[in-house]
Order: sequence, then C-alpha cells, then structure tokens
Amino acid sequence: MACSDSDDRIEQKELPNLAQAYLKTYLPKSQILQVENVKSTKDGQEKYKVTLSKQITVLFNESGNWLQVEGESTLPQSILNSLDEEELIALKANNPALGFIKISNTSLYRFRREVTLLDHTQLVLYYKLGTIYIATSLKENKAPSFLYDFIEAYYTHVAIEYILQVEEEGEKVFKVYITAETKSKEHSAIDNQVELVFNQDGE
Repeated sequence: MACSDSDDRIEQKELPNLAQAYLKTYLPKSQILQVENVKSTKDGQEKYKVTLSKQITVLFNESGNWLQVEGESTLPQSILNSLDEEELIALKANNPALGFIKISNTSLYRFRREVTLLDHTQLVLYYKLGTIYIATSLKENKAPSFLYDFIEAYYTHVAIEYILQVEEEGEKVFKVYITAETKSKEHSAIDNQVELVFNQDGE
C-alpha cells in the first residue's frame, strides 16, 4: 500500500460510515490497532488505512468503500463473504485448497478483483458474457517469448501492465494489457490501454 510521508493517525470514529460498517460486518473479532488518513503516491487520492490484529490491513477510499484487504497469513472466511457469491464460487472451484492473503478491487481493463493466494500466485477476476473468469497473472519470466516478439514488432514506447493466462469457452488464451508510457493531454490513461489476445500458438 503506497502512501506518502504525511500519513495522519485518526480516531476510528472519524472513518466514513461505510468503512466502519465494513469492519463491523466482516472483521468483527479483529482489534483495530491504528487508523491513518493517507494520500496514495500513485494516484494522489485520499484514503484510509486501517491496521488490525493478526497483521491484517484494510484500505478504504475517501467515501469508505473498501479497496484492498491484505494479511500476512490466510485471510479469515468473513472477508471472503464480502465478495459477490458468483466470485466466491468461482474462486473456490479453481482453488479449493489454497487460502487468500490479499484481495483488491480494481476497475483497470474492466477487471473486478485481483487476488493473491497463499503461495503468492496472483489471479485476476473479470466478467464476460455472463460468466466470471479467473485468470492467472504471469510473471515476465513465465510468459511465452512470442508475446514480447509481437509487442516489440508492432508497438513502441509501451509498458506491459498485465500478462494473463485463462481458459475462455474451452480455449486457453493469453491476454496482454499494455499502456502507452507517454500520455498526451488530449488522451486519458484509458485511451492508451490496449488488450492483445493470443492463443497457445501465438496467433
């Protein structure tokens, strides 16, 4: 959780009502150790960081909506209950034996959640045609070389944000999300985002 050096401690009662309700509903047995009003160094937005017992931290936005929950060990089941039922069913079907140590909300590329498993595997959940898909986020040394060859041949001055491997409609595909490294004033970040889809053969 990237924060500035100007983090200010506040009282629990100063949290937005939504944040207080989340903590009461999904972490009722956890003791609140510290509450901070922070400014993210990434987007400059004001946020609230709550540190709880059992090394759990929760990040809320200015309105009190939860953004991220992270723990040093497996997150309690009560946290998973904050997910949509269809998401929870999909996660358990794909990873029945592994716990979760981090769950983040995200709207990048129309994703729904980013999840980190106990073995540090990173997953991305997204919704397409009425189905929740769970993709594995690949590290660069695990991704096929043809992905990089294509990007180098057809794109310049871009950054690779995500490389995902997923099965859609019975076919395993790779999805690569790239963003222009330089953004003009006339174009927002989302205008510079590109999704590339490849099959197992690189086509």
